[in-house]
Amino acid sequence: MTIERPTFSSHEPSTSPQIGRRGLLCGLAAVPAATALASATLHASPAATPDPVFAAIEVHRTANAAHHAAIIKLNRLQKLHRFDGNFEEITGKACDDENEAFEVLIGAPATTLQGLVAKLDYLRAIADSDEAWMLDEREGGARLLIDSITESLRNVGVLS
Repeated sequence: MTIERPTFSSHEPSTSPQIGRRGLLCGLAAVPAATALASATLHASPAATPDPVFAAIEVHRTANAAHHAAIIKLNRLQKLHRFDGNFEEITGKACDDENEAFEVLIGAPATTLQGLVAKLDYLRAIADSDEAWMLDEREGGARLLIDSITESLRNVGVLS
């Protein structure tokens, strides 16, 4: 008695899902990172002090709102009074404050995984908004951000 086994030619489509070599290698490459993140999350002790990234996000959010308010005020003055004065008097300080707050934000390393995720979420929201230029046009900003993320990963135990 013989057991019949189906044979498939290489030209016949397979009905069962298969993981190709590339998919398997990609999945295996993700294992160490996933393990490190899980380990950092499970073994992280609560920080004695709050992650400074949360404060940096709030400072930037406040400075951004103040800068937008100053721009709206300038636009209103220009429309109502044909303002031809020095716009720096109205928007200058708010603009400088926002620029400084943004520089601090992108340079601030997170001390917790939650802080790192919050920072990345906040920066993603900026990148997806009309404010994306803040990430695209600042000289040295990309390097500062990369360095802060690298240090953040060391702080939370993902990198050594």
